[in-house]
Amino acid sequence: MSSGEVQLQPVRGDPEQGYRLHKNLPRADDEQLAENNGRWATIGGDCPALRDYLAPKEGTCWALCKLLVSFVRGFSQTGFANNPITGIILMVGLVSTAPGTFLVCSATGFLGHLISMSLQEPSVNVDNGLTVFNPLIFGAVSYYFVPVVYGGFDGFSSLLMLLGVIFIAYFWRACGNGGIPCLTMPFNVAELILLFTLKNAADSRAILSTVRNASSSSLDNAGAIAAEAGSLVVENATTHVNASPDWGMVVQASLASASQLFVTESLAFGALVYLAVLVYSPITCFFGYLGSLGASLVALLLGAPHQQIRAGLWGFNGYLTAASLGGSFLVMNGQVAAATCVAIVLTALLQHVLQIIFVPTGLPVGTMPFVLTTWLFIGLGNSSEGLFNYPITMSSPEGQRQELLTRRKTAKLEQRAEAAEPLEILLQNGKSSSA
Repeated sequence: MSSGEVQLQPVRGDPEQGYRLHKNLPRADDEQLAENNGRWATIGGDCPALRDYLAPKEGTCWALCKLLVSFVRGFSQTGFANNPITGIILMVGLVSTAPGTFLVCSATGFLGHLISMSLQEPSVNVDNGLTVFNPLIFGAVSYYFVPVVYGGFDGFSSLLMLLGVIFIAYFWRACGNGGIPCLTMPFNVAELILLFTLKNAADSRAILSTVRNASSSSLDNAGAIAAEAGSLVVENATTHVNASPDWGMVVQASLASASQLFVTESLAFGALVYLAVLVYSPITCFFGYLGSLGASLVALLLGAPHQQIRAGLWGFNGYLTAASLGGSFLVMNGQVAAATCVAIVLTALLQHVLQIIFVPTGLPVGTMPFVLTTWLFIGLGNSSEGLFNYPITMSSPEGQRQELLTRRKTAKLEQRAEAAEPLEILLQNGKSSSA
């Protein structure tokens, strides 16, 4: 979600004293852009105050402090934010709501962070916590689903989780050379490999137990248990018929959807997630909630089970899609807002289709609807009309929009200055000839 900064070239013209040649504007470089972004927030956005304070610090103690800050930023990246204050709020909320999930996802996130550092991941990714959130989500999802499909944790499942974290670190490092962000695809691939392997091991173990007991009833019971476990993961929305729509439930689902980013179901924690993201960016918070609300509403219209909708299982992918497209990967304007709304609907429809494929396996669709939809819509930034713009420097949506407006303003000043140059030269030549 972060990229290298782009420097602006010095331009001619002075907006305060007219557009005169041979008088340059102050250089619109990275420091000036950072100052412009700082006008919006010092502890909001990506918290430039803390970043600037830690940048010149050296030594072992300060290195550990920077490592801790980047890890905390990784927690905030789960909700498409990049702010240590947001990360601290999320950590406190998660440890209060689901301490087991917090311990496991913190361990996998920190381990993945260290592995990525050993792979010499670019410092911009490490400092912003981008190497944390994929293994962090992997740990949270595994903590919930491993007991469901495998029966519990043992040496084999723990070893597979360790291999999954290592795989995610290498996957992320390899995707760094690509043209599009890999988002949470490393997590999705690693999680499916883990759960498929454990489910196959559990099925094989059940079959061996049946053969030893020489009882056909044991096999039936094992099949019933497997079917029950699959129903805990997801139900087939195409075969579930709701008696009457509960529109008020959609609002409740929009709160629970935010908590599902950490595989928990809690209205209080969901509200805390929105509050934490609000510290980073009001735009991201608004579109995240809009995505959760819209995707839950589409799920209700599709006839999805009310229990799943209420738990937020249909809204969290909508949250991620809306937060990513609504000002993060595309600079916010009216066209981007409209495209984001379309993407929210498509995300819910895609989840509906993917569930039909995944239901027989009893495994979750994860965040693949979000990844596939974002990959599709992020290509809008290649349009030549200028309606969809990639950010110059990855920061908060407010900072990115202000930066783009600053770039356009300086470009207009340069064009007006260049247009005035031939006239000034002509006038000077005329005076010389008359003299």
